Amino acid sequence: MKMTFEEVMASIKEERDYQDKKWGSLDEREQSIPGYMLVLKKELEEAENGWCKNVEGKHSALAEMRQVAAVAIACLQQHGIEGN
Repeated sequence: MKMTFEEVMASIKEERDYQDKKWGSLDEREQSIPGYMLVLKKELEEAENGWCKNVEGKHSALAEMRQVAAVAIACLQQHGIEGN
């Protein structure tokens, strides 16, 4: 099912809000760039496992990719984006 850019971004924002509630806001917890890379690696592994096992629901590859996107955005929010 295709989604618009706006729908995708709204879904990622929903995941970011969930992560903030679960782990604390970016102001409450600081994470280094290498720390984010480790979290992203773990989330990508979970997405791969979901795909390999044909999992559906909250542990599916797509659900895990949503988490990957949200973590990557958190990193960019906290550390900024170079090249802009």
